Amino acid sequence: MSWIALEYLCGTCHERIERFEDRAAIPTEIECSCGGHAERAISAVKGKVVWGSAASRGGREDPPHPGMMDTRPLADGMKRSEWKKKRREVHGNARYKQIRGNL
Repeated sequence: MSWIALEYLCGTCHERIERFEDRAAIPTEIECSCGGHAERAISAVKGKVVWGSAASRGGREDPPHPGMMDTRPLADGMKRSEWKKKRREVHGNARYKQIRGNL
């Protein structure tokens, strides 16, 4: 026996009712406390993401990944081709250091 959380919407008083139902026998309608019939509704997604917890305004709390490049120059008007050239140089230098370290 497994249970699932479902939402129902009453057509009379427009109340949202949340109930746990058995997956084997899910009713499409239930009786509301007002005496009306509540039909099954599509529930909103209930994730565990807390908005604003990953980043704060003006910067990140955790240090960026070593291979990640700053994109702020693009916002300041740098051409994308220049930024890509700079990115190639940074990645090339990192690769060179990696190869030299393995010798």
